[in-house]
Amino acid sequence: MLRYLWNQYPIKKIILKDAKKSKAIIYGRRAMNRQTPGLVNAETYDYDIYRKQPRQTADKMQRTFDNNFCGGKDCFYSKQAMHPGTYRVMHRGPDMKQGTKDDISIVDYTTPKKGIKTKRINGIFYERLSSIIQGKKKILKDPESAYRHNKDRGDLERIRMAKKIKNFRPTW
Repeated sequence: MLRYLWNQYPIKKIILKDAKKSKAIIYGRRAMNRQTPGLVNAETYDYDIYRKQPRQTADKMQRTFDNNFCGGKDCFYSKQAMHPGTYRVMHRGPDMKQGTKDDISIVDYTTPKKGIKTKRINGIFYERLSSIIQGKKKILKDPESAYRHNKDRGDLERIRMAKKIKNFRPTW
C-alpha cells in the first residue's frame, strides 16, 4: 500500500492548516463540497488553492510532505501544471518514479484572480458557491473548454440539488 494513502488524513490536515494560516482560498470541488450537503458532494482527490507565490508554496509543501511522511526521502515532487501560474504537488505513486501514469496529484496552487468572492468556514476561506456557478457557466460557453463541459454540467446540477435540499421543509 502506498505511504501516501496511509497518510491522507495527516496530509489533509497540513494543507488545511497552511491554508488557514496563510489566508489562502480553497476553490473548485473542495469549496463546492464544503458548502453543499454530503448527499450531493462530487468526488475529488486533490485540493485547488489560490495562493500568492504558488511555486514557492508548492516547493515548500513538497518538502514538508517528504519530511513528515517519507523520512526525508523524495516521495513527493512539485511541477508546473498545464495552466500558467499553477504549480502542483504530486506523490510519485507505487513505482516511486516521477512523471509516470501512477503519480497522484495532491494539491494545486494557483496565483489568485482579483475579486474572488469568499466564505469563511472554520477560519478557512472558500470560494463562494455563487462565484463557482458563475465560473462554471463561463466555461460551458467556451468551446475550447469542451473537455470540461460534462464535469461542470454535473457540478451545476449538484449545486441545484443542494439548493433544493436546503429549501426542503417537511410538512409533517
